[in-house]
Amino acid sequence: MRTMSAVAITATLLIDAAASAQTLHSTVVRIERSGRVCLRLDHIRNRNIPDDRTIVFRMDDGTAWRTTMQNPCVGLSIADKFEFVNPDQWVCGNQQRIRMNGGAGGYCFLGNFTRSQYPPKPGAS
Repeated sequence: MRTMSAVAITATLLIDAAASAQTLHSTVVRIERSGRVCLRLDHIRNRNIPDDRTIVFRMDDGTAWRTTMQNPCVGLSIADKFEFVNPDQWVCGNQQRIRMNGGAGGYCFLGNFTRSQYPPKPGAS
């Protein structure tokens, strides 16, 4: 009887641990124990660049994630283009740098990602 209770408790703990891990890691977003948020590169559907410090990414699952650059990325909003430098399948806040295209070609570092609302398209009501 005591062995059966220990097995049941162990099974419950394993199920709870698996559920917790699932909330920290999905196919679209990974939240590391440190709190750093990583976005899966091939699940970024769109992005919006409202200014030289901010990029908002919309993911396949409909969530939106905002990053504020570590320093202003002069010309980013005008160029409206960038590429990730040396990414694997994940882009992580406070770790990833981007290179601007069409502008000065400078490098800028992403800040942390925070959950956000994706801005509406200009002219949409």
